[in-house]
Amino acid sequence: MSDSKKDKAKELAIKTIEDAEYGLRLNTDEGRKLAYNALILTLQTFEGTENKDHNSRIFMLLGDVYTQIGDVDTALKAYGNAVNSPNGLGDPDIHLRIGKSFFEKNDETQSLDNLSRALIMGGKKIFEGEDAKYFKFVTTALDPPPEGWDAYEPPAA
Repeated sequence: MSDSKKDKAKELAIKTIEDAEYGLRLNTDEGRKLAYNALILTLQTFEGTENKDHNSRIFMLLGDVYTQIGDVDTALKAYGNAVNSPNGLGDPDIHLRIGKSFFEKNDETQSLDNLSRALIMGGKKIFEGEDAKYFKFVTTALDPPPEGWDAYEPPAA
């Protein structure tokens, strides 16, 4: 694939992610429809190509659409696709979402595994803006580092 096509594909992926994030911030049926349509169209456009670098974010946002409508099982499928996409495994944002979803399904084992990954890779800041129950759950279950969870900083990438 030529550099020009790669640049256009990257621009499309970035625009899709921006549109989807905007739609999700609206937290309305229209916003979710905007997000869903943009994400699905981009996934279809990239299907069968090498343009998979942004798939982890695209699938993650698709999972967010399903989470907003309360379909946790379908959200988990999308998050599973996200974590299995390039750059997905170890992404604290994805693991946070998976952990929260399993928490809401009362699956403490899967929740702890993914919330732990989110904490270790993203630090306490990954939990900012989230319900405190998730941070409390994971930090109660894990032994704290010597500096404590409040001062913990994730390793440099």
